[in-house]
Amino acid sequence: MNGRILPVNDYITNKIITMQILKLHFDQQNNAILLFTLFGKELIDANKIVRIEALSNYSKIYLSNGKSFVIAKVLRWFEDKLTCTKFIRVHRTHLINKSFMHSYSLHHGAKIILQNGEIISVSRRKEKSVLMDLHVAA
Repeated sequence: MNGRILPVNDYITNKIITMQILKLHFDQQNNAILLFTLFGKELIDANKIVRIEALSNYSKIYLSNGKSFVIAKVLRWFEDKLTCTKFIRVHRTHLINKSFMHSYSLHHGAKIILQNGEIISVSRRKEKSVLMDLHVAA
């Protein structure tokens, strides 16, 4: 609390507001997700997320404008929150937005090429489910 003592009413009000914000981690109507970053709370449009990469107990979010954030959440948390059909888990380390997918390659193992040129490997275990999710006959 920055060494500042809040009156009891202000402190309780601040706690209630914080709890309400935490409940709104994902707003399905606006398709936005509230993230707690190093710079504070940021409301991110889920449609602008290109991919999310797992980094141990953290996740790195890559946005379409080139920005990226490291968040103290596991990839499974994002998979549960982003239940819309746009996101698919292609590997234990990657969740991608199908809207930013350029192509799917089977050359030397399954790979997804994103619009920004990044290549994401598809795990052998997830290959069938990814193909089904992309509505491609295997």
